[in-house]
Amino acid sequence: MKQAEHTPEPWQLDGDTITGRDENGLESPIATLSHYWRARRIDQANGQHIVSCVNALAGYNPDAIEPLVEAIKKVIWDSDYLAGRQYVGGMKREQAEKNVLTSLAALRSALAIFEQDEPK
Repeated sequence: MKQAEHTPEPWQLDGDTITGRDENGLESPIATLSHYWRARRIDQANGQHIVSCVNALAGYNPDAIEPLVEAIKKVIWDSDYLAGRQYVGGMKREQAEKNVLTSLAALRSALAIFEQDEPK
């Protein structure tokens, strides 16, 4: 499924407004921060957080973040087990090595999907 189009990166925070550039290169408002019940400094921090996340993920598939993080955790866990830092019920070294290779293959796959600009 193709993602909905959005304003291209980079985004900026200008005062209370998150801005970007439209298809003609003109500065365009994306969102305005609301100070309805929060302190202005919190809204500013939230706005900066949004802008930083969007810009950091430019060109990547954001739908693939969670599977990528899970694959990284699995590689670390399996590698730690193989290195003897984890003990879980006497798995043989041969099986632990296979688990690491399987985890690395899953990580490569997750990374390839993450590096795609849109989900497949």
